[in-house]
Amino acid sequence: MSNWLTRLIRLMDAVLDPRVAPYHREPLDCDRRRVDNELNAIRSRFRRAHDR
Repeated sequence: MSNWLTRLIRLMDAVLDPRVAPYHREPLDCDRRRVDNELNAIRSRFRRAHDR
């Protein structure tokens, strides 16, 4: 599985249920800015991969 897909899965787990997600180290540690940054990074990698 590609790295960006793994990160997307972990990010979605964290967004859907931050209490049980392995992505965050502390319970309920859901920072919207960090989530937005992760999604933007994944989007840009996805676009670069498909623009080739």
